[in-house]
Order: sequence, then C-alpha cells, then structure tokens
Amino acid sequence: MNKQKKDFQSYSCPTPFLATKEYRRFSEFCNACQKYRYIGVCFGSPGVGKTMSGRQYAKWDLIAPLVDSFYKLDSSGNNRLLPKDITKCNSLFYTTPVSGTPGKIERDIHYLQHRINWMIDEAIIQHEQPDKDLKTWESPDHIELIIVDEADRSKQAGFEQFRDIHDRLGVGLIFIGMRGIEKQLSRHPQLYSRVGFVHDFRPLSQEEIQFILKYKWDELGTSLDPSDFTDTEAVASIIRITAGNFRLIHRLCLQFSRLMEINEMTIITKELVETARKSLVIGIM
Repeated sequence: MNKQKKDFQSYSCPTPFLATKEYRRFSEFCNACQKYRYIGVCFGSPGVGKTMSGRQYAKWDLIAPLVDSFYKLDSSGNNRLLPKDITKCNSLFYTTPVSGTPGKIERDIHYLQHRINWMIDEAIIQHEQPDKDLKTWESPDHIELIIVDEADRSKQAGFEQFRDIHDRLGVGLIFIGMRGIEKQLSRHPQLYSRVGFVHDFRPLSQEEIQFILKYKWDELGTSLDPSDFTDTEAVASIIRITAGNFRLIHRLCLQFSRLMEINEMTIITKELVETARKSLVIGIM
C-alpha cells in the first residue's frame, strides 16, 4: 500500500501555473465533459502542457499531498484544518501505471475517490456547515470528473475497466495521451461510442510564449523589455528553438539560468540562448 500511495504524488508542478489561452480551451473542454458526463479525449505532442493543465483543472497539487497524509486529528488530538478550496474540488486526476491491470485501476480509483470525498466532506463541515456530524451525514459523491493521464499506456482490458467505472459512477471521463490515442480508442467500439468531445492540445502561440517569458525573466531577476532589441532578439531565438513547446521552454530557461549564474551575467542575449540550446537534447515534438 505504501508503494501504491507514492505513485499518486510522484509529480509536482515545478513553477507557478500560468493560465494561457490553450489552458482556457482545455478548461472549457473539461467543463463540457463534466456537465454532460461524456467521455472526452485530449491529445497532443509531448511537452505542450497536457499533464500540467489536467492537474491544474483538478486542483491536484492541492489535493495530492493530502490524499495519504491527512487525518482528522493530529498527534496531540487536535482537529486539523483543511484548505477551504478543497470544498470546490470535484475532479480526480489519475496517472495510468505502466503495468496497470484492471484490478489495480479499480482499486486506485476507488481509493482516491473515497479519500477525496471524505476530505471534501470534512472541509465542508469545517468551513461551511460546522453543525453537521460527519458520522451521520449521508453526503453525495462529490467526484464528477475523472481525468486519466498517460491513457495510451492502457491495454484493452484497462480501457474496458475505465469504461466500466464511467458507466457505474455516471461521471465524466477524460483520456489524456499522445497523438494517435483517438485511433487506439476506436478499436474499442463500446468505449468509442461514448466519446462526446475531442480536444487537440496545441503548442503555445508567440503571444503566449512572450507572456510566459515575462515571468521567466522576472524569476531571473531581470525584466523583459519589448523595446529593447537584445530582449526581442533573445525572445525570437527562444520561439524559434522551442516552437511553442512548454516543457522545452522550461528546460531552456533552466539552462541559460545556470549559465548566467556561472558567468555572473545579468542580461539574457541571443548568444546565451543559443549556448544553452547546445546543452539540450531536443527530440521529436
């Protein structure tokens, strides 16, 4: 059980989340799947931000650290206070394990659903309805959407297990994966017939890259000035190298941040960006 619990919390967002236009489109897609209880398919190239967007929508960076560690009383017997934002959580984020058997998928989803429902009930009592008794309160199931990341790892039996969960619980279900997952799902007619929405997660536009780089510049203790040719040239180089890939932008910024520290530089230049690029292995995007 301990090893299983660690799997739920293995990933954490390295930087503060920035809501781009593409995330807004993804959020609308999730809202539709949740509202109509449909199955949705989200696909895109690696590194464009699918996983981070799914975690952000589900507020998973708030929930995941508490799933296994939260208990009503602390070691001194005092009540622990949950964040109020948990009362607004109604999504479950699940990463498909590499060897995800139907039984493991069923147990994992049930465990997460049980723990999250209990925490939401506890948070509602703490912040909104302190007169209720959790022991006698027959609360509803709060989970309305299950987001499955790395869904293309699933085999036929795994997809059938997800379909069974969707049918039994009556919740929305979203599969997130690489391009081609929609073709993989088409081999399962019973599942594919329930797909109501498809979302193509696109790379960042130039405007979105500039929006993100402004925050990256701030993190490095400098400022991005559109009227400064040096800054404009550096940004143009980053846009050309990364082609709107969020993960690659993050990796590239880490590299030239390291170079700036080593060489005691305070200005980000095109030459610095090009040097940082040579330290990266850039695969197919």
